[in-house]
Amino acid sequence: MKSDKVCAWELISTSYLAITVGTRYTKFMETVYQLKPNELTDDFLYTIKKRFGHKEINITIEEKPLDETQYLLQDEENRKRLLAGIKAVKEGKVKHTLTIEEIEAMAQ
Repeated sequence: MKSDKVCAWELISTSYLAITVGTRYTKFMETVYQLKPNELTDDFLYTIKKRFGHKEINITIEEKPLDETQYLLQDEENRKRLLAGIKAVKEGKVKHTLTIEEIEAMAQ
């Protein structure tokens, strides 16, 4: 039975995909939810059952990757350098800025 409480999980996307596998044409729906393990509630299961009915489904669990900033802040040396850079920008101590074109040219 579904309760009236608000669920913390978030529906990220629903896609209807059509692919050709070998000589077979397949259509399927992909739905992505984003949530923490402690948010796996009866309400969530109710929603899955309601959305997909008696269809057979695949459930895949993957850990959400860190964004680039989180990844860089994990290393103490990087953390200090990034925070010092942010501080310098806020204090107006940055002497030269680069355009996207200049950065791209340096990367080549």
